[in-house]
Amino acid sequence: MADTSVAITAGSGTVIDTRTEATNGDHRQVIVIGDPSVNAGVAPVDAVKGLGVYVPAATTATLTALASLATSAQLLPSTAGRRGLTLFNTDANGVYVKYGTTASATSFTVLIAANGYWEMPQPVYTGRIDAIWAADGSGSLYSTELT
Repeated sequence: MADTSVAITAGSGTVIDTRTEATNGDHRQVIVIGDPSVNAGVAPVDAVKGLGVYVPAATTATLTALASLATSAQLLPSTAGRRGLTLFNTDANGVYVKYGTTASATSFTVLIAANGYWEMPQPVYTGRIDAIWAADGSGSLYSTELT
């Protein structure tokens, strides 16, 4: 696609930025989200997926383990720079994971089954995360936090 400008008549003739489709020459309006100097080199429109969103890449992966408990415990503290999170439950019991404090079987965000894996969806939650197992066992909840 080639970037171009197309004049539109809105009183005095406003100009908008467009991209021209290679296949048929149709114009698609270019929309820039955020500061273009920060997002330099990031395409504002993805031809296949629609709107492109710039998310800074993670540069650090921190692995931690929380041993199985039948009482709620903090899995991770609030982390402003969190870019992603993966969890793997090695316990024979399911684990209730909660965005926030005091996870329980009736107050949780996600239930990860025995030997289950989970990835935090976008946008990433950056607050405290707690966990509690359905019953105390011998496994752990392994977290890989990307910052």
